[in-house]
Amino acid sequence: MARVVGGHLLMVGMLLDKDPALALRHAKAAKKRAGRLQVVREAMAEAAYAAEDFRTALAEYQVLRRMSGNDNFLPVMADCQRAAGKPMAALELLGQADLSRLSPEQRVEAVLVAAGARQDLGQAQEAQRLLQSAIENRQIGAVGQSRLRYALAALLESGGDKTGARQWYESSADADPASAADAKRRLAMLDGLPVPDEDEDDDEDDFAIDEVWDDDDDDDAADGDEGIEAVWADEYEDDEVDEDESDDGEDDAEGDDEDGGNHAADEAEDEEDEQPE
Repeated sequence: MARVVGGHLLMVGMLLDKDPALALRHAKAAKKRAGRLQVVREAMAEAAYAAEDFRTALAEYQVLRRMSGNDNFLPVMADCQRAAGKPMAALELLGQADLSRLSPEQRVEAVLVAAGARQDLGQAQEAQRLLQSAIENRQIGAVGQSRLRYALAALLESGGDKTGARQWYESSADADPASAADAKRRLAMLDGLPVPDEDEDDDEDDFAIDEVWDDDDDDDAADGDEGIEAVWADEYEDDEVDEDESDDGEDDAEGDDEDGGNHAADEAEDEEDEQPE
């Protein structure tokens, strides 16, 4: 069983950027077998987020927050609310965060989500103030600085300030040259230059599923597992059941706060299919 769950999790990681919908199906299959494991719920949350199933992602992050007691999930929970068209709910969630308890990466994420929510509300100046204030914080690393400066450039570009946008796209690329490609593409677009397509096919990822595993049928028999291809085929046939299970959790979530923070730790184990309000 552990080998099958591990295989699904491996495929989630491999497919998350290339095929988020398929990654989510693998995550659901892992959750059916080991839904009480935090690593499984985290894979489920990340796959749902990548697949833009923000309702499911928010529910899973709520469970993770209760399991871990960790506020680092608040920024992505807020981003789920913003993606669902609820910028005020996003800001309310971020208001619950103790920034001193967040990791540096999550502090950057919180600022980005808050600025995006302000922009959604038509408060572009406040969004700009938040970003510039965070950029002035010298404790933020190169990657964080690059992300903040890129967000500020995009904000200025959306407001018609191409000169300011150019300055901050260039600053974003300078802050973290390793991730400068997108900023350079945006600069090319500002200049009306042709933008090259991203053709980064990873041939090594395009192997058959059974190549992930050693050909060790004896171990499968000893573990009581059917073999990975058969298991996954069964899971995909049961997708409608997965969706029904997801819906069944709605009633359990009706009394929850949006962040799910008032539940006892033992409830996190039992409410495996909780949905947010």
